[in-house]
Amino acid sequence: EGGRSSLFNRHSHNPNMVTCLLCCGLLPNLARIETAVARSSPARFFCGAGTAHQVYIHPSSVNCGIMEPSHGWPFVVFFEKVRTAKVYLRDTTVVAPFTVLLFGGDWTTSYLPDKCVRVEGWVRCNLPPRVAALLSQMRRWLDWALATVVLSTGPTRNTSTTTKPHITDTQWHALVDSIAYVTHPEE
Repeated sequence: EGGRSSLFNRHSHNPNMVTCLLCCGLLPNLARIETAVARSSPARFFCGAGTAHQVYIHPSSVNCGIMEPSHGWPFVVFFEKVRTAKVYLRDTTVVAPFTVLLFGGDWTTSYLPDKCVRVEGWVRCNLPPRVAALLSQMRRWLDWALATVVLSTGPTRNTSTTTKPHITDTQWHALVDSIAYVTHPEE
């Protein structure tokens, strides 16, 4: 297979791109992982803004028993939260901080004193100011591209006089390639 279809599927083998889509679709179902104090006990998970409440990974999940954040990634997105004896997260996927920043909710940056980016007011990512500025620009580019695609596929009343916004294939591929690059775990 070749042509246009292969251009748009060139990252289909990349599990990090699938994780980006899961993050985008499952937010605000996000939990923060804290490394356990004792090496023999599992990591602790917290959900929610403000007074975050502790939750647990469901025993049937492949992520049950995580001892520390995978690849240093301190977040999971989840499909379902259920309460039995405890509050459990089901259908979880570990996600990278940059993925949360690119596909998460609104975020703000405070450069002093903690060099911290906060997503939705509670998710913290410590980043150097330059990296935060670059990710902010990439996020604006992503938001613009997605809005442009949605607007360009919607109906118009009079196509002869209305100009629809447009994103070129080159712009789209540059954006997707950039996302693939920054969300790839460091080896």
